[in-house]
Amino acid sequence: MQHDIVVTCNKEVNKIADKIRLVEVPQIVKDRSDYFRERRKNKKAFHVEVEKEKMEAFEKVLAKQQKTKKQWLDQKIDEELEEK
Repeated sequence: MQHDIVVTCNKEVNKIADKIRLVEVPQIVKDRSDYFRERRKNKKAFHVEVEKEKMEAFEKVLAKQQKTKKQWLDQKIDEELEEK
């Protein structure tokens, strides 16, 4: 019997499964808490609330550009860092 670990974050679902499947699981990651402990070493969350209509319009623009919100934000952060 095969067991998958499913991790959800911001409506995004990542499947951590056997090596054959979507993602290779590093040996140091043994369970969900270890996974998140390792993830927090290299990641930092950025959460804001925006008017619903404004966000829906923005999501349509991103869909036309075929970008995710993360890709867009990474690009804007890089642009800001280049200016300094």
